[in-house]
Amino acid sequence: MAGEGLPAELGERIARARDALEARDDGRLPLSERRRVRAPFGDEGGGPEDRTPGRARRFALNRYCVDRVMPVWRAARPEDDRPARMAELAEQVMTGQVSADDLRAEQDRFAVDLMDMAADIGGRVNAAGEAAVDLLSTATVGDYGDETPMEIDDHELDPDQLEASFLGSIAVASYPGASDDDVEARRAYWRWYLDEAVPAAYRAVGDD
Repeated sequence: MAGEGLPAELGERIARARDALEARDDGRLPLSERRRVRAPFGDEGGGPEDRTPGRARRFALNRYCVDRVMPVWRAARPEDDRPARMAELAEQVMTGQVSADDLRAEQDRFAVDLMDMAADIGGRVNAAGEAAVDLLSTATVGDYGDETPMEIDDHELDPDQLEASFLGSIAVASYPGASDDDVEARRAYWRWYLDEAVPAAYRAVGDD
């Protein structure tokens, strides 16, 4: 069962977010709902040097989202392993093997290349690559802080603030309202996020 071994509060928040998802015609799970779901993960601390359970769980959740959409990237660019490289570097940041400063230039180069390639590779493939870049940003910067109001949704954020889970939804279903928009694929992705990825991320890290 998805809810086994989870705090009651987290289970309740997942259930409320699932209801909100099913009520939407566009198959989206708003950012505010995702943030409420993640809140019981625990405090993420003040930076990458603070390896709290909350920070590790948020990272694990984003890693699941990136892994989920890597087939989209590989199908289009099988010889380009830079998203996998971003994920590898992000893991190294989380374990303290490298610092954010050591890898900033490599991250920035890939981000710039993604912008240059966007028109040629298409929105879904681009979003899969962007999700991997964001995973690295999550490892170095962290989750949304109190300075981002809860009522803010994804479309109100700057492009470099979009999180891996949202970018993953674009990779599998495109942008809402786009010509290749796939509402049911988007809804299925967010169901997976709530029912499988969130519980797995919570359980992946102990509280000690």
